[in-house]
Amino acid sequence: MTCIIIRVRPGIRGVIKEFNETWADELGYQVELVGWEETISGYGRPQRLINQDVDRCDLFLGMMWKRWGTPPDTEGKFTSGFHEEFERSIKRRKESGKPEISLFFKEIEEEFLVDRGPDLNKVLEFRDRIISEKSILYQNFSTMREIEALIRKCISHYVRLRCILDFKSFPFLIFITMTSLEMTIPHKLASLARSKFRSKLRLSLNNLEKIPFPDLASSCT
Repeated sequence: MTCIIIRVRPGIRGVIKEFNETWADELGYQVELVGWEETISGYGRPQRLINQDVDRCDLFLGMMWKRWGTPPDTEGKFTSGFHEEFERSIKRRKESGKPEISLFFKEIEEEFLVDRGPDLNKVLEFRDRIISEKSILYQNFSTMREIEALIRKCISHYVRLRCILDFKSFPFLIFITMTSLEMTIPHKLASLARSKFRSKLRLSLNNLEKIPFPDLASSCT
């Protein structure tokens, strides 16, 4: 089973648990949630220890409201732990293509905008930077229910893309998966997949994109 590691803010563990219970055995992908709470205690700068977990993640999900956080050390250039984690993830994405990065901002109520304070100002400055750089499409949310739905869709979309790429590389995995999805795809397409496997031909990525994978997002709502 393939493990997909996600770095995300606390509060959505139920979504991860739900996905694994519903789809892990069916699709062969187990999602592991990594938050600072999972980092093992040890000697050294705390954020450096946390970064070791951040650096092995496949998917970085950042959720922000009105609190920015505190500097992770006394001399560094980063203004919060999130700031350092985000910059490390951006750097690794540019160098290696991983992780996938998604950002979510909770709507700010008018009462907090009257007297923003330093934390909220930093959050809004960060959001303005994301808008101006045009490198990440972020999403807004207002309630816990909304963010759970957004995270569910984000994970489902990422796993679907991983399925397509892995199927392209491993024809045996294609055959096994086609068997499990036989009831959800046209009979002729399933027969074609088995035929191609037996003749040791690889399915092209274009063919795979036509397969109607389960709509994981709607199935989990």
